[in-house]
Amino acid sequence: MILNSMLGRMGRWGATLLLAVVLMPASRAAAAPGGQPGDWEVLFSGKTHKFRGYKLYDLPRKSWKVEKGELKSVAGGPQVDIISLSMYQDFELEFEWRVTPGADGGVLYRVMEDEGGTWHSGPEYQLLDDTGNPEGEQFNRTTGSVFDVAGPRANRQTKPIGQFNLSMIRVQGSQVEHWLNGEKILSYDLASSQFKDLVQRSKFKNLSRFGREREGHICLQHMGTEVAYRSIRIRRIDSLTTAATPNGSN
Repeated sequence: MILNSMLGRMGRWGATLLLAVVLMPASRAAAAPGGQPGDWEVLFSGKTHKFRGYKLYDLPRKSWKVEKGELKSVAGGPQVDIISLSMYQDFELEFEWRVTPGADGGVLYRVMEDEGGTWHSGPEYQLLDDTGNPEGEQFNRTTGSVFDVAGPRANRQTKPIGQFNLSMIRVQGSQVEHWLNGEKILSYDLASSQFKDLVQRSKFKNLSRFGREREGHICLQHMGTEVAYRSIRIRRIDSLTTAATPNGSN
């Protein structure tokens, strides 16, 4: 749930609404209220994967490659996002990732393929070289943010450039959590007035389906730089029967 807290100016980042979070145990021990999580499904094992190009039938080889146990976006290659073969409604998604100097990428969820781009429907967990990319000057575009919508906790711990981080996205009904290296860094409610207000201040304000889909693909974004992933896995969890859905209904 988005908490009503406002931080003042934070140096070059300026005034922005941050979403407060509470530290919790590591995500691997998390269980879904109302039911246990299902079995893990491996989306990338180091050799095999369950992704294809957005609006394509296969992995775009000029844009993505599997190399030394990593799934990588090809720097300078065509900027084609890839999506999971299956769609997911409520889930826990875990993935390890690393960025190269200046790199920019992201993981989106509940992406629908009948839109102009993956970001037209799916909110993004931002992955970034926060100090080497200009996006890092805007706090709601730094690592762990909902890109251009809401920033994560300021004292989150990221690994040095070139080292792997462990992230988790947990989506249940309209409730979403972003985790980074064992700590929850952001939580928000897609159906809340606070979230909708933040979207109206973002680049997504004119996209009627942004953050409103109840089910969709997992997406790895290609922004023209190299971002590497390994150990990508997902498990479905039970829906919240009492929580509001993203379109505001119960």
